Amino acid sequence: MFSIFLFNHHGKTLCGECGARNTGEIISLSFIGAPHAEGCSVKANMWINHGCPLRDWATNASEKPTFPVADFRFNDENSSKYARQYVHYFNNKYTGEIMSLSFIYAVKVVDGKIKSFTKNGKILFSKKEIMKAARLLFGDLCSNFSNWARDNSILVDDYMDLVDLYYKGKNGTIKDLRVNAIKFLEAYHPQERAKIYKTAREKGTKEGIRYLTKADTKPLQNFLLKNLDCIMYAQNLKNAGFTEDQVCLLANKVNDVHAAFFSAAHDAVEYGYSIKAVLKADYRNIFNMPDVKRMIKRIKRNVPSYAVPEHVSLADLHDYVMHSMLALRNQDPEKELRQPDVLDMCIGKYTFSAPKTQKELFECGSKMVICVSAYASDVDSGEIDIYIVGTEEERFFACLSVIGNKLHQAKMYRNRLALQDASLTAVIKEWCDMNGIDRGYSTDLDAGAKNFPGVLRDPDPLGLGDHFELNDGLDILRIQQQRPAQIDIDIDGPLPF
Repeated sequence: MFSIFLFNHHGKTLCGECGARNTGEIISLSFIGAPHAEGCSVKANMWINHGCPLRDWATNASEKPTFPVADFRFNDENSSKYARQYVHYFNNKYTGEIMSLSFIYAVKVVDGKIKSFTKNGKILFSKKEIMKAARLLFGDLCSNFSNWARDNSILVDDYMDLVDLYYKGKNGTIKDLRVNAIKFLEAYHPQERAKIYKTAREKGTKEGIRYLTKADTKPLQNFLLKNLDCIMYAQNLKNAGFTEDQVCLLANKVNDVHAAFFSAAHDAVEYGYSIKAVLKADYRNIFNMPDVKRMIKRIKRNVPSYAVPEHVSLADLHDYVMHSMLALRNQDPEKELRQPDVLDMCIGKYTFSAPKTQKELFECGSKMVICVSAYASDVDSGEIDIYIVGTEEERFFACLSVIGNKLHQAKMYRNRLALQDASLTAVIKEWCDMNGIDRGYSTDLDAGAKNFPGVLRDPDPLGLGDHFELNDGLDILRIQQQRPAQIDIDIDGPLPF
């Protein structure tokens, strides 16, 4: 059973249960599971701090909760108002008593336009507060709100859509520019927005869009209006020699992560690959560029003169540089690595553990034929956490990378995606949830299925086999076998790096 405080609307004090009021009259009122409030003229024997089962539950909770306790709807001839009341429990630091505060968030609509968001009757102006209010109004129990919104011609799928409509109603120029209001406000400083507004108002919407996107053709303009974070990267590609049509062709290679993709494509051009080669390349080869850059940077610490030969194609680049790294010899294989906060654990048949030494990290990279050994210095610096997923049959079954408490990569042998193994995917998700790691960022588990099908690379595109050596410039000199590369670890000798 829920209890609520009195709800005040335009000077009328109302009970959330029966609508009893001191003065005035209410048009309509709806509520969710709320008994009579304190001070109700009908019943005044129950309220939030006395006799509420929720309070007893909150007393024993480690984190004091916030509950939605009632929904209200007020309609008149010109406007409609929807409100939701929340009650937050907290500890009185002086007495130790469980206490509570009541917050009422409301949104007002006039003629199908969102006019204001309020908290306890005060209009909100801060974007952060408005987004919070919209999120709480939409809430977990959103059927009442959705019905109210639909009745008022407000068609939204989530609270972000609600905020978007609000800002477009307040600023017609944002609506004319056809951009997402929240993304636009977050992407540009007030001074930059003022210049965009001025251009659109003085020279027309078309010029405003051209000024905003820095693009002349409609296909690229339409793409960039939906992907504001790509504008700078698209401009970099144009400066590198891409036409706007070619930028669109590049964007059509993937369905998401365009900014990262544009950046990787620009890196490929900077490494000397032609625009034609980049446009023809498989998108997976382009997405490998961040790892390639990381590995080359690591190699050049030891061999400043290192350079990739011109004959190495974009498709073979990642594997060539990886084998170059494996050819280097580590001087301190027993060096211990920094350990993350997440402890080793076992879930079902899978074990999750962080590599303890450089030797273990290199062995993981060698056995799985992935470039994880390139991350040794980043592990020690705290920039990244690496976890090895093993089974009873295979010590190095999968490898995970976590940056800033977000899962970035989940790879199997030769960079196959974890999503190709349903059992592995399920257990990785469980591990992430158990350890508070955000798994929604990684395209290796869910979102990337359509963009990253994880097709297996050519097992040995360079024909390196098991044994090879490099000269001072790290050029491959000797090829002995034509089979998939698998660099075995000599436990007693130096490790490949």
